[in-house]
Amino acid sequence: MPPIDPGTGWVDPNPPDTTNPGAGRTLLLSGIALTGVVLLALVGVVIAKHVGVFGGSGDDGGGGPPVVLAAANQPGGNAFMPSTVVAPIEIADTVAGDIASFVAQLPPSAARGARMVPGTQPGLYGAFGATAVCDVPAVANYLDAHPERSTPWAQSIGVAPQKIPYYLNTLTPVALITDTWVTSVGFIEGRATPEQTVLQAGNAVLVDRAGVPRVRCANGNPLAPSANVDLRTLDAQGKSWDEYAPDNVVAVSYAGTGGSEVVEEFTLRDLSSGEAQAYPPGGTINLGPDPAGWSPDPVAMNVPPEG
Repeated sequence: MPPIDPGTGWVDPNPPDTTNPGAGRTLLLSGIALTGVVLLALVGVVIAKHVGVFGGSGDDGGGGPPVVLAAANQPGGNAFMPSTVVAPIEIADTVAGDIASFVAQLPPSAARGARMVPGTQPGLYGAFGATAVCDVPAVANYLDAHPERSTPWAQSIGVAPQKIPYYLNTLTPVALITDTWVTSVGFIEGRATPEQTVLQAGNAVLVDRAGVPRVRCANGNPLAPSANVDLRTLDAQGKSWDEYAPDNVVAVSYAGTGGSEVVEEFTLRDLSSGEAQAYPPGGTINLGPDPAGWSPDPVAMNVPPEG
């Protein structure tokens, strides 16, 4: 994974022109008028940003580096591929109440500004019976047919391009039941470009055996744990959804270096009935055995990106 650069702000100084000192009274009056116009414009900008006219959520982090808000079932920009979501994901109202109670019990992190939870937490992700929410073979086939995209995609994950199908076969399709903060890697001008992102509940993702989101199914973009920063310092970009509240955003906590933080079987929450159901990890592509050493260690990958 390349170093994550959460972005930096910049200010265009654009100093006023002071090369005409002989303007006299005309310049003074013009300056007063211009000052009034500028003040009115600044007030308009503040009001517009507060209500989201410029794409912000109204919950901006004071002009810090951006965090993109990615709505469920919407590909958004900088996609690696077309959507492979099997069907739009909807969470039943009765299940939504249980999820809200579940989220309220997750401990908020004072340092991260989000609710941290291990990816192996039972009931953290959702499903619809035995129907996979994402067409994993379609992800593999698209990348195989587009080497100009599969190469940066594989590099961002940390696997060789020819190993992509085997890596994908270790992942499990699930639905997010909470707004989830991740590092998303988009495809921009032929390169893999990471950006901090909050995925809305209802997004279909592929998770590894440590329960870490690794691929967003709506656009095929690779995912990694969120950067080691405070979410509240990031400036929300994009249209927010009605239920969005930064205090309820979840991020998968960083695992240790041991080998025990993986699951033999996921416990998923049925988004129609709310019932818990067992779901085997991976195995969604008809491949032979994964050659030894071809897939990265999911626990070792579960670390904050640099930067």
